[in-house]
Amino acid sequence: MTTAATLTFDDEFNSLSLWNGTSGTWDTTAQYATWNGSGFSLPSNGEQEWYINSNYAPTSSVTPWTDSNGIATLTAAPASSTISSLIGGYQYTSGQINTSQSFSQTYGFFEMRAQLPAGQGLWPAFWLLPENGSWPPEIDAMEMLGNNPGTYYTSIHSGTASAEVNAGQADNVGNTSTGMHTYGVDWEPDFITYYFDGQEVYKVATPSDMNTPMYMIANLAVGGAWPGNADSTTPFPANMNIDWIRAYSSLPSWVADGSDPTDVNHTPSSAVGSTGSTGSTGGTGSTGGTGSTTSPTADWQATYTVGAGVTSVILTGTSAQTITA
Repeated sequence: MTTAATLTFDDEFNSLSLWNGTSGTWDTTAQYATWNGSGFSLPSNGEQEWYINSNYAPTSSVTPWTDSNGIATLTAAPASSTISSLIGGYQYTSGQINTSQSFSQTYGFFEMRAQLPAGQGLWPAFWLLPENGSWPPEIDAMEMLGNNPGTYYTSIHSGTASAEVNAGQADNVGNTSTGMHTYGVDWEPDFITYYFDGQEVYKVATPSDMNTPMYMIANLAVGGAWPGNADSTTPFPANMNIDWIRAYSSLPSWVADGSDPTDVNHTPSSAVGSTGSTGSTGGTGSTGGTGSTTSPTADWQATYTVGAGVTSVILTGTSAQTITA
């Protein structure tokens, strides 16, 4: 692990660059789901939202991705009756952004600083998928269920679609809806290590099928088999506020030594504004489903060291485990 990591992608969201078909940083459609002109959803997960396509004129009145004062916001809200026929009758609209058209990378450190929304049925996530359109594999740097904003989930999915192999963990980290936190994952040939506010929370051996370029995704889902559906208690509009998203060639030294958990004072001088793409561009699309439908487990992990700042750990599975804190 090098301590001289290179910044390979940085968007500070001083402006929002959406893919327009020929240029732009963030695509609002998806390789990982079947989509038509107006957007897409993930019915395989039982989700209630429709992700709006920024390039589809008939739904241009809905903008679930906005930018203000250096913060990008993904917004979920009840769908207007005026566009219901254009979005398959889905109850809610929401935003998803990904770098499939602008940036992908094999191995390295990927990090997002964000404030997550609380509320029944809300399901924000930050994750990686292969640029070649295959699934699995998948690396989930962060998932949170809005009915319990004090717990976040980290996981991997490997194997094949018919014989999926999952590993992951749930950590109690305090209320993620009341302020900004960083969610990072260091993907290396030997291990995948997860970080919350710069502190290690989970480590897992890298599966053999996680060795090709991946791109980044941030989204705010509504409903599904795992989070449960939104209901009358869910606060709408719901906002996922993103301060920045970055990628490095390897784990930066200030994360590795824990000297700056929030990565405020060690940002490289080159990290100004939206630097766009330095990786390889996206491949062909895929119609396969993705995402967790059950809580991740870690049956096979025999030992775990709790990172600084983590106050409690949820253990899942049936095998014996040794926890060091």
